[in-house]
Amino acid sequence: MVKALELEWRDLFPPRPRSRERSPIIAVYQYLDALGELLFEVVRFADGGFAQRRPDGQGGWIWGLDGVPRVLYRLPELLAADPAALVWIVEGEKDVDNVCNLGLVATCNPGGALKWGLLADDTALEGRNVVIVADKDQQGRMHAEDVAQRLHGRALSVKVMELPDGANGCAVKDASDWLDAYNGTPADALRAALVAMAEGAPEWLPDRGAGGQTRLYVGGKKRGEGEDFLATVERLADRWGTPEAAQRYECEAMRRLAAILWVLAVLRGKQPFWLSVWDAGPLCGRGRTWAARVFKQFMEDGLIRRVRKNRGRKEARRFVWAAPVAPEKCEKDAAPDHSQRKGQSVRSLSLSAAGVG
Repeated sequence: MVKALELEWRDLFPPRPRSRERSPIIAVYQYLDALGELLFEVVRFADGGFAQRRPDGQGGWIWGLDGVPRVLYRLPELLAADPAALVWIVEGEKDVDNVCNLGLVATCNPGGALKWGLLADDTALEGRNVVIVADKDQQGRMHAEDVAQRLHGRALSVKVMELPDGANGCAVKDASDWLDAYNGTPADALRAALVAMAEGAPEWLPDRGAGGQTRLYVGGKKRGEGEDFLATVERLADRWGTPEAAQRYECEAMRRLAAILWVLAVLRGKQPFWLSVWDAGPLCGRGRTWAARVFKQFMEDGLIRRVRKNRGRKEARRFVWAAPVAPEKCEKDAAPDHSQRKGQSVRSLSLSAAGVG
């Protein structure tokens, strides 16, 4: 009958609604390779959203970055800068441009907080003096800590700092807020103030977290709100509290892993144990296999049971949501394939609720 009426099946159904038109573009940030060739752009929309696009080779654009290497923002300028100059790592292209307008060298990774690990190459920062300016929110502080860990031992020096609030108590979250708070101040004075703050900041060291400058807010009632990162790590290490753990599990690495697991567990509320393990490895810069091996050993040595017995099940769950997991589940070298679960990856399942995925 459809053919007799010279119709097609789609003619029998209402037309599909068109996708919502994008908000007007208000800013475009170009990412260039070392030779100055355009790789991709990050565009900012009037509604506050962001998107990434790459050239299609015919004068148009393809949305997304499939197959495109992610590089540092303003990479050619970074490579051409004086090797002795401070390199400012901030969160977001707008902050980079504003800092560069003062005559300083600045960069960031595409995608925002906790996306540094997606970079194809960050070797331009090796041997450089790096200052990481953390956004004053939980995600920004976690990002700063992550970048510091990745650059430690490769950069000549690494410092992490936060910018103080502006005049008259004007709230400051990031570099752009700080500059806006002092709008009208000569660029030379602002540049000198930033450099002075960087010079006064202690160098970031693995056993000191952010040297007391960056505070990791872990949130939640009765869970150490406002507690600095070092105190969190030390308190969690005390919960494991065994001398042999410090030797057997590479004390510093184990403590960092424990702290990150705990933070994610608090943020998610009911964090599956094995998902925490699988995400904590990359965040520690050590890999999933290493994380699984460490926690397999935790279980074999009875450390989790010890925490539950000594502190109570409720207290243990505040540390990490320790859902029962067989040791053999943690000894696989590859992460289990749960990518089809609700259309999300393992990483997005465990981080999306924390707002960091």
